[in-house]
Amino acid sequence: MGTSHRRARTGRRTRKALVITIASVGFAAAAGTAFAAGPDPETGVITACYATSSSPKPIVTVTVGGNLPVYNKGDVRLVDPGEACKSYEAPFSWNQQGEKGDTGEQGEQGIQGVQGEKGDTGEQGVQGEKGDTGEKGDTGEQGVQGEKGDTGEQG
Repeated sequence: MGTSHRRARTGRRTRKALVITIASVGFAAAAGTAFAAGPDPETGVITACYATSSSPKPIVTVTVGGNLPVYNKGDVRLVDPGEACKSYEAPFSWNQQGEKGDTGEQGEQGIQGVQGEKGDTGEQGVQGEKGDTGEKGDTGEQGVQGEKGDTGEQG
């Protein structure tokens, strides 16, 4: 093997190692971005972007400090609140707790429960107002004659 052939092989290995290193850094940056995205702390709304089309597949394209520009239609990416979607993406969001549903139907009557213990005696109530005078009643029957009394002292 000649010197030029050895340099070509070494140059390819160095270039390949460089591409792998750059790709690793790019993946680490993309992963850090994905984990940083989360729900809005005030509203609980989660925001994301989905790809509306697929990218042309480049042989090797890496951007350091950002997401790889390779995407497929339907890919979803979480974003921080207020972060804009890419030109090939559309935004959508949802919240952690769903909207309140419709009221359900009334359930069946339950069985009679056991009687509870007798409660404490309540406080004396306030005296009511004086009532109206009633109508005069009928005259009662004559009473029975009383016994004869003792004779009184002479005067």
